Amino acid sequence: MDFDVIVIGSGFGGAITGCRLAQKNKKVLILERGKEWTKDTYPRNIEDEWIWSNTSPEKYHGWTDLRTFKGMAVITGAGVGSGSLIYANVSAIPPKSVFQAGWPPEITYDEMQPYYSTVGDVLDLQEVPAKQRSPRVQLMQEGAAKLGQVSPRPGRRVL
Repeated sequence: MDFDVIVIGSGFGGAITGCRLAQKNKKVLILERGKEWTKDTYPRNIEDEWIWSNTSPEKYHGWTDLRTFKGMAVITGAGVGSGSLIYANVSAIPPKSVFQAGWPPEITYDEMQPYYSTVGDVLDLQEVPAKQRSPRVQLMQEGAAKLGQVSPRPGRRVL
């Protein structure tokens, strides 16, 4: 079979890219390492499959891939959904200060606002009711607020 586009990765970027191209009647193939995790196979216990290894996928074929670099560690998803496997349902708009350094001049806080709005609409973001917030979520929210890293978006934020 022939494809118009081959997308590597089924995370946020790959899945959305594949979807948008298919909506334009393109034949799309999305490739993903790892397997499809379901509510029944998703790791929950300490002995479950957690870690993915590119060098030994036959032995380590879990849903998280930890990469360490000098001064930084990055965890990614491994499987259908990729990064969305570890997303944890948090959506926060970064403050303006995030865009003050390290970004191309075309990518600004104001330029990104319509995209945040689109994502919020597509995902139907809702604020988690205070009574449903776990102690961990409350602690993270308090820490983010003390650092000035929480952007208000009434009725639409999830934290």
